[in-house]
Amino acid sequence: MKWKFSDLKIRTKMLIGFLCVLILSMSLGGIGYVYITDIAQHSIPIILKNNETFEHILGMRKNEKDFLLLDKTNLEFFKTGKSEQLNKFEENYQEVIKNIESLRKHEDLIGNKEIIEDLDKTIVLIQQYHDTFLKVTDKVKTRGFKDYGSIGEMRNSIHHVEDALKNIQGNKDLHILMLEARRTEKDYLLRNDVKYVDQFNTILSKMKLLVNASSISEKNKLTSLVDQYRGDFNKVVSIDQEIGLSNTEGLTGQYRNTVHSLEPLLKEVNEDIKGLIGNQVKSAARIIVTVIILTMGISLILAVFISKLITRPIDQTNDMLKDIAKGEGDLTKRLEVNSKDELGTLSKWFNLFVTKIKDMVAQVKKDANTLSESSHELAAAMEQVNQSIESIANEINTVSDGLQSNASVIEEATAGIEEIASGAVIVSKESQNVAKNSEEALKAAHYGVEKLKDVVGAIDKVKDSSNNMYIIVEELNNSSLEISEIVSMITNISEQTNLLALNAAIEAARAGDAGKGFAVVAEEVRKLAEESKNSADKITLLIHEIENKTKNAHDTMKEEQEIVDISVEKARETNEEFDKILKVIEEIADKMKTISDSSMQQSEIAEDMAKAMDEFSQTTQNSASSSQQISMEIQEQVSTFEEVSANIEALNNMAKNLKEQTDTFKVK
Repeated sequence: MKWKFSDLKIRTKMLIGFLCVLILSMSLGGIGYVYITDIAQHSIPIILKNNETFEHILGMRKNEKDFLLLDKTNLEFFKTGKSEQLNKFEENYQEVIKNIESLRKHEDLIGNKEIIEDLDKTIVLIQQYHDTFLKVTDKVKTRGFKDYGSIGEMRNSIHHVEDALKNIQGNKDLHILMLEARRTEKDYLLRNDVKYVDQFNTILSKMKLLVNASSISEKNKLTSLVDQYRGDFNKVVSIDQEIGLSNTEGLTGQYRNTVHSLEPLLKEVNEDIKGLIGNQVKSAARIIVTVIILTMGISLILAVFISKLITRPIDQTNDMLKDIAKGEGDLTKRLEVNSKDELGTLSKWFNLFVTKIKDMVAQVKKDANTLSESSHELAAAMEQVNQSIESIANEINTVSDGLQSNASVIEEATAGIEEIASGAVIVSKESQNVAKNSEEALKAAHYGVEKLKDVVGAIDKVKDSSNNMYIIVEELNNSSLEISEIVSMITNISEQTNLLALNAAIEAARAGDAGKGFAVVAEEVRKLAEESKNSADKITLLIHEIENKTKNAHDTMKEEQEIVDISVEKARETNEEFDKILKVIEEIADKMKTISDSSMQQSEIAEDMAKAMDEFSQTTQNSASSSQQISMEIQEQVSTFEEVSANIEALNNMAKNLKEQTDTFKVK
């Protein structure tokens, strides 16, 4: 026996199709998993490692800036030589080198010559940056701070020179030159400008000439101390020049240029790595999309093939049923049985069902012809009986309709009068209610007028209070202006005092030992003048804030005063309108009382008319009901015969319909 796919059960066919789609989907998932795993294990670590390298380089820059900002003035660094920032700098440097070496050895990058060359350049620049910056840190440590390094040596030299000058009496010019040298030294340390170096050397040269020309006993020693001071200062300057007096000079300029060369190289490496990984991702995406398209195509072919195997027999059965239902009703046709699945079984039993229907329809057609003939004869006999009874009923209905018509007219008149009466009662009651409501409204209006007068009085008080507040704010504004003038005067005095203190210090320096006490007093006066000026500046700021806030309060009070004036005017206008409303309500209350009395009289007259018409209507209704009773009995007989006739007619129609419907089927 030959096996055919069409003989399989529908469930088996669909299961085979789903299994095929499942296998294709699993294949697609496996391919996608392989590529995604490859990207996760190879490509993503490259990106992460590259980003980590960039972060460590940024960390080195941060450690560099933190060292220059914090440790250049950190006594602990100059005392121990240890720096937390330098340790972090070194750690970040080691991580950068390790990450770049890891990238150079990565299997996905080792074949890319361009990226490897860029990574080699990066290592060289990072090492240059690292080594040059460490040279800067060594120079910073050598330069020192306060009592350490070259700065410490220079401070010792200064103290030796100052101690020597204290023992020299009567030579004011040396003391003045020493003060100028100290000021020039501090200007250089503050601004790192070489012009102060020349000034410093010139001042010390003058000091040496003055010492050599004087009669000082230990002038050789003082000259040696001055030379030591100059040498230590120039040593500091030399170290500063090696480090770099600006960001573009010396070792600082070198490592900054290295960093500037490193930044575009890092960006280029980052872009190359992203491009390489992007190409790998695009290649994997193309393969996955191709597999998806193939899977969808095979699934679509399977779906079309299996659906045709299932739907073809169903379409044949539908066509057969459609022909029986809407066509000529040919019951002699049969479906072809071409398979052994559920649809083949359906076709077999459908053919057997049509055979039984054909036999039943043939028998029904025969019985319908006989029934149609009998019902037609019975309907003709009942038609004659109905005509006779209907003529009697029509005569009695004529009499009953006349009486009924009279009764209806009387009922309508009675109903109209009753409606008038009830309407009058309602109007009367509503008029009374309206009159009461108008009295209550009148009381409420009186109360509202009294309360509105209270509101007007309260707003007048608010207006008076607002005027008083406006005057107070105006006075406060004037007072703040006067305080501002006084503070300005204090500021001028403090500035003049500061200038006088400065001049006094210079004169004290010129006076030598005799002016030392006066110099101390001048210094204290200068400090007090500066404190007075700072306090005056703070007071000035506070006064400006008070003036601004006072001006805002002044403007706000002015706007508030205008709003209060408008409110008073509106309240007075509202009070006048309430007086007018009160008069109108009083007039309405009087008129509503007159209307209520009139509606009461109309209600009583309408009730009397309704009672008389009701008695006349009752008598007419009794006469009409008697004739109506006779008519109803005849109507019942007519209805009975009509029902019988209708049933016979319905039976006749059913027989006709049955004959017409069975005629549509073909049984021979």
